[in-house]
Amino acid sequence: MKRILMFLFVLAAVPMLSAQLPNRVKKLEGLWEYREGSGYERWRTEGEVMFGESFRVNKLGDTLVAEQFEIRYINKRLVLNLKAYHIVGDSLAMKERTLIGKRRKMEFSNTSSIGIKTMHFKLGFFSKKRLKLFVYYEGIEAPQKLRLTKRENELR
Repeated sequence: MKRILMFLFVLAAVPMLSAQLPNRVKKLEGLWEYREGSGYERWRTEGEVMFGESFRVNKLGDTLVAEQFEIRYINKRLVLNLKAYHIVGDSLAMKERTLIGKRRKMEFSNTSSIGIKTMHFKLGFFSKKRLKLFVYYEGIEAPQKLRLTKRENELR
């Protein structure tokens, strides 16, 4: 009887474990500032979804939302939904992309549209307060490299 109850408990717990975000994604949580000083990213976990926002600071000192991110764990794969905001003339344009992650790395590939080909998040080996983001664009061989440093205190 005990074995049957234990089997049923494990059987019920397995689907819940597969839907949880991996620890490597949870390490993104917090405030990350671009080393070049042009903005920052804020990541937070809500339930089993990681939300992120990228802010840019213009020459006048205004802070603008540039991108919104959402990372989910679906069918044993990480899925990154990205909304990028651009000012075109007098209006605001939004591009939405879905990128699929590899199983063991935080490397996301775009399967649907032209633009971003892959994005690769890489935490520092010795310091978990450093993050490198490599963005590969369609038709361009060299990646755009962004270096971020984790801040302990919150920005406005």
